[in-house]
Amino acid sequence: MSKKAQQKTAQAQRSERHRSRSTDKPADNEATDSETQLSESLSPPRPRYVRAVKKFTNIVSPMDPADRRSGIHMSEFRGMYNLAMIAGALYTMTTSLSNLLSRGDLYDAKLLLSVFYSWHFLEVLVTFACQTLYSYTALIPVYMAGTQWFSGRLVINIAHHFLQSVLFVFTGVFIIYRDWNTIHAVSAFVECLVLLMKMHSYIRTKLELARNEETVPTANVRDFTLYLFYPTLVYEPKFPRTEKIRWGYVAEKFIANALAMSMLYIIVTDQVMPRLEDSALANPVLVVINLLLPFLGCYLMIWFIIFECICNGFAELTYLADRDFYGDWWNSTTFDEFARKWNKPVHEFLLRHVYLESLETYKLSRHTATMLTFFVSAALHECVFVIVFRTVKMYFFVLQMLQLVIIMYGRGMKGTRVGNYFFWFGMILGPPLQAVIYCREYHGGEPIFMNLMVPIMAAGFGSGVVGSVMYMRAHSKKQKAQ
Repeated sequence: MSKKAQQKTAQAQRSERHRSRSTDKPADNEATDSETQLSESLSPPRPRYVRAVKKFTNIVSPMDPADRRSGIHMSEFRGMYNLAMIAGALYTMTTSLSNLLSRGDLYDAKLLLSVFYSWHFLEVLVTFACQTLYSYTALIPVYMAGTQWFSGRLVINIAHHFLQSVLFVFTGVFIIYRDWNTIHAVSAFVECLVLLMKMHSYIRTKLELARNEETVPTANVRDFTLYLFYPTLVYEPKFPRTEKIRWGYVAEKFIANALAMSMLYIIVTDQVMPRLEDSALANPVLVVINLLLPFLGCYLMIWFIIFECICNGFAELTYLADRDFYGDWWNSTTFDEFARKWNKPVHEFLLRHVYLESLETYKLSRHTATMLTFFVSAALHECVFVIVFRTVKMYFFVLQMLQLVIIMYGRGMKGTRVGNYFFWFGMILGPPLQAVIYCREYHGGEPIFMNLMVPIMAAGFGSGVVGSVMYMRAHSKKQKAQ
C-alpha cells in the first residue's frame, strides 16, 4: 500500500471514530440534552460568572439505591454496596442486643432525652422558624434595586450585608446566651449558615441578571419560598422539575434516614462520647487510636444522612430533578478533588459567589481568589467550633488553610493509587485528632496541639511531598523511556 493510501485510511478511521463518539449516545442522554437546550432557550440570559458554573439538569445521585437510574444499580460493585448496608444493620442490631443483655437497655438514652425532651428543643424549633422568616429580608435589597431612590449599588450592598450580619450575630449570641448543648447549638448555627448562603445567592443572582438584561429586578415571595425548600445553595430563575412525587421513594428515604441515625447514635453514645469525656486525663495518643474507626463510621453516616437521605428526600418533595449533591469523593487522590466532590452544594456556592465573584466583580487574581475561598470556608468551619466549645482556638482554621500547601505539593500523586491511600489516611486520622485536641482542652486538660498535632502534620506533609516528588520523577523517566 502506498504512503498516500495509508494516510487516507488513517484519516478515514479517525473521522469514523469521531462520528461514533459524537453520535453513539444513550437515548436518555439525548433527551436530557434536548430538554436542557429547551430550558436554556426559555431561561433569561445569565451573567458571565453564572454561565461559567454548573447548569442544573435532570440527574440522579450516583449511589441512590432507591432510584433505578442511579449508577449503583449498573455497577458491578452493587453487591458490595448492599453488603455494607447489611453490615451496618447488623452492627446496630448486635450492639443493641449486647447492651440489652449486659446492662438492661438497648441504648444509652441520656443524649436522646437531652436533645428532644427539654425546653431547649422547643427553643431550637422556634429559632428555626424565626431564622426562616427573617431570611425573607433577602427580598428587600432586590426590591430596593427597583426603586428610584435606593437603587445605588453601594446602598444595596450596605443593606444586603447589614441584613445578613444581623442574622449571623443574633444567632451566635443567642446560642451562647442560652447555653444549648452541642447538637442544639450546631443545628441552629448550621441552619443560620444555610439561610445566609441562600439569601446571598438570591440577592446576587437577581441583581446580576437584572443588570445583564438591563431590566428592573423583581422580588417574588413564592419564588423565594420554593427556593428555600430546594436542597441547593445557589439560586436559579428556573430549576428542572419532576412530574410527580414518588411517595414510595420518600418512604424509603425516611426509613434509610432512621436506620442511619440509629447506627450513628449507637456509635456516638457507645464509642465516641465516653472516650472524649475522659480525654482530659487519658493518654491522647491512645484516645485517638481508639477513635479512628468510630469517627470514620460517624463521618460516613453523617454524609449518608445529609446528602443521600435528607437532600434527596427534600428534592423529591419539592419536585427538584437535579440530584447532583456529591460525586465519587471516595476515589479522590488530592484534597482539592475531595473538596469539589464530597459536598457539591457548598462547593457550587463557594465557586460562584466567592471565587468567581472575586474574579469578575472585585478583579482579584486567581491566586488571591483561591486564598479568599479557602479563608471563607475555614473561617465558617472555625465558627462552628467556637459555638460548640465557647472559645477561640483557631486549630481547625490553621489546619484547613494548610491544605493549600498540601494541595500545591501533592499534585504529583493526582490520579494515583498512592494518592488515594494518602487521602484516606488523612480522612481517617484527621477528624479524631482534631476532636481530641479540642475536647481535651474543653474538659480541662493540657493543650496538646504543639506536642501532638505539629509532629503528625510534619510527618504527613513530608511523606506526601516525598511521595509526590518520587512519583513525578518515576513518571518522567517512564515518559522519556517511551
